[in-house]
Amino acid sequence: MIGPFITHWSRFATFIGVLGILGAVAATQQSLEFEVSSIKPNVSGELSGDTRRLPDGTYTATNISILNLLPLAWPTEGFEYRNLPDWARRDRYDVTVKPPPGASPAQIQEMWRALFKHRLKLEARNEVREGPIYALVLARADGRLGPQLKTSPHDCAALAAAASAAPAVSRPTPPSADEVMATCGSLFLPGRVFIGGTLLSTFARSLSSSVGRIVEDRTGLQGYYALTLTTAVTPRPGADAAPDAGTAPSIFTALEEQLGLKLEPATKLLQTVVIDHIEPPTEN
Repeated sequence: MIGPFITHWSRFATFIGVLGILGAVAATQQSLEFEVSSIKPNVSGELSGDTRRLPDGTYTATNISILNLLPLAWPTEGFEYRNLPDWARRDRYDVTVKPPPGASPAQIQEMWRALFKHRLKLEARNEVREGPIYALVLARADGRLGPQLKTSPHDCAALAAAASAAPAVSRPTPPSADEVMATCGSLFLPGRVFIGGTLLSTFARSLSSSVGRIVEDRTGLQGYYALTLTTAVTPRPGADAAPDAGTAPSIFTALEEQLGLKLEPATKLLQTVVIDHIEPPTEN
């Protein structure tokens, strides 16, 4: 009688263990939510916005569109979100979220997805398709760079390693242009860019939001570069009228004249996101 009893008890214990694992998984899935989350309309009409990540993991965004928040939940290689309505590109919001301590990047992405699902009723899916991009290439046949693009005088790799090892420090205001140029930092203002040191592959990606396509570095240039760039201010998507651009050139002209680079149309297989349903965020 002992043998059958032990067998049944072993099966029962295994069953209880499986239930415990499933319960833990369910609890983990249910807990993938921000401790604090707030989305409020911003009606200031300002062109510029600001995003910050505090040492405790809190993320704040001021005057940001849903389009620019979506990559936190649904990253896409080409920054292409098909079927996204105009209001999600045009309207601006102030957003604050705080993840629980110790949350991993993958868990934080799931929290963003849960927030979009709950507050905006988002239904989305990934899709791979060939799409248009821009290739960043040298503009001159002799390879000469423009007057505002130079090899960075800083050891950016060493500075990055030191910064990652140091404790995070929050500052109330963005750095000045002089501070940025004295390090390997970057400062993006309406119509102005200051970068003390960057890989051109990183700079190429930063151009994507300005030209509406992914930009891929094909210059062949290695190492870190410092640059300043002055362009016409691009109107917000859906805006009724563009601000006075003055005499500043378009970003295409500025890249060629000031940096000695240009954007050439190209194609590439891209992971895109298809928006099946989305609504303006519900009240807090």
